[in-house]
Amino acid sequence: MTENKEECRCELPPEEIAKQSVDRFSALAKKKYLDGQAEHGGCLVNKVNLAHLEEEIIDLWHYVYALRLRLKDD
Repeated sequence: MTENKEECRCELPPEEIAKQSVDRFSALAKKKYLDGQAEHGGCLVNKVNLAHLEEEIIDLWHYVYALRLRLKDD
């Protein structure tokens, strides 16, 4: 895929975007996991199942669509 330099509105190089994205994910994911452990307890490996994953994916879809509506992005 060819990228047009004029279409890129970001001032950060791709490597910095990747670093910041991974750093943010790491910080947020660890906190969310530990908060979930404190709230629900138990071993996630033993508790996780496909039905729960499907429910989480459906929630994610609704969150993305709601943000799209708020941003008025078709």
